[in-house]
Amino acid sequence: MGGSPAEVERILDAVVSDYNSSTNPGRFSVLNEGDGRFAIVGTHVKDEKGQDQAITPILDTPISVPTGTRDGLATIHIILDALTAKSQIQVVPGLLALNALHQTQVTVGGENIPARTLLLQTLSAAKVKLYWDLYYDHDVNRYAFSVLPLLRANYDASGNRTTDLVR
Repeated sequence: MGGSPAEVERILDAVVSDYNSSTNPGRFSVLNEGDGRFAIVGTHVKDEKGQDQAITPILDTPISVPTGTRDGLATIHIILDALTAKSQIQVVPGLLALNALHQTQVTVGGENIPARTLLLQTLSAAKVKLYWDLYYDHDVNRYAFSVLPLLRANYDASGNRTTDLVR
């Protein structure tokens, strides 16, 4: 997506607003995380009667993690373990950019800090831009947290596509 952060936010707001106006389940909002980063966050789910019920996004759960310098991969595992313990809902690693995370050294930690904040600090330290996806499986009451590199598609004059890491 090109354009200024304000333009990107306007487009995301329009897409989320259209979805929220539909009969599709759940409701979402756009969260501006700064530095050109945005998150689409679930805010409502349907209850047993089909009514919207407000929820607190799991990544907004305050957790405590000992402050220390670790590689990004170890840090992600520590954050997810702390989130699982605090929320009593399993949050497990999904697909992870192992090389990028392992090569990233980060110092994070603190008491009663939202998991989202610690994750943003961790991903921001990487040499390449990373994004996350958080999937919830209702059948097993479990989240899978994935971290992947942001890729840019490039096309030559013949229409052949290549991709590059966004740094």
